[in-house]
Amino acid sequence: MSTADDERTRRLAAIEARLNPQRDTVADASAPGAGTPGSAGSAGAASSGTSTPLFGSNNGPPRNLPKAWKRPTAREELERRREVARILNRTIVRDSGYRQAAECVETLLKIATNIQGSSEEKFRTLKSDNTILKNKVLSVPGGREYMVTMGFHTETRNFVQFFILDQSQKRMYELGLAADVLRDALPSLQERLSVSNISKTAHKAEEAARVAAAKRQIEEDRELVRDRTERERMGRMAHERALAHAHAHAEAEAESKGEDEGDEDDDEEEPSVPGYTADRRWGHGQKLGE
Repeated sequence: MSTADDERTRRLAAIEARLNPQRDTVADASAPGAGTPGSAGSAGAASSGTSTPLFGSNNGPPRNLPKAWKRPTAREELERRREVARILNRTIVRDSGYRQAAECVETLLKIATNIQGSSEEKFRTLKSDNTILKNKVLSVPGGREYMVTMGFHTETRNFVQFFILDQSQKRMYELGLAADVLRDALPSLQERLSVSNISKTAHKAEEAARVAAAKRQIEEDRELVRDRTERERMGRMAHERALAHAHAHAEAEAESKGEDEGDEDDDEEEPSVPGYTADRRWGHGQKLGE
């Protein structure tokens, strides 16, 4: 065996010893003569002679290895639940209408329920251009942030953004916690929506009644205007008839007075006409018979 192969074997043994320290300890304890000082010294010498530190002079495990996830305590879980509830109330609930917020919460809860009820990847991988997701979650203020709170992370594939949830204990725990907050908030939102719908219905009824009353008032005003206009027209016609009657009466009186004056002139004495009278002379001559 070459020197390079020996070096490679020593490095692999060192890596395995550092990744599995407990197994090496048990093996050393079960080996013959493990408890004697001589054997310990020889083992230490053999170990020091055959192993080469891979991560420097530090004999402990590397610090950059991922730590195992530990479930939060009851107090930590309560604080996390309160934080998630604040995120929900200060974004989706506060900055959206009742209907929009209720639909967003229902959609997010359905996404969480599908993931919890099935291990299929299609429920944990959501395209951002999905119609329901885009209209009911991503378009709502705070919807995208709450999906991140649920444990999703974004990833772009072929110029399309995806929301992906890893099926790890930590992510599934975060998903369940966020789903519980959604379940607690949904009844209140639905009740507000129902009250809002009732209020809108009552407002529409009041508005319709107000419009109907306004129309009736307009018709009454129009009727009053028509009646007043008709009365004024009848008054003008009566006045015109009275004027015409007075004018005709005045003309009749004038004509009657003119006829009376003519009759009086006829009754006056007419002047004498020259004739054969006794005291009348013809020319400058004498009377006949003189």
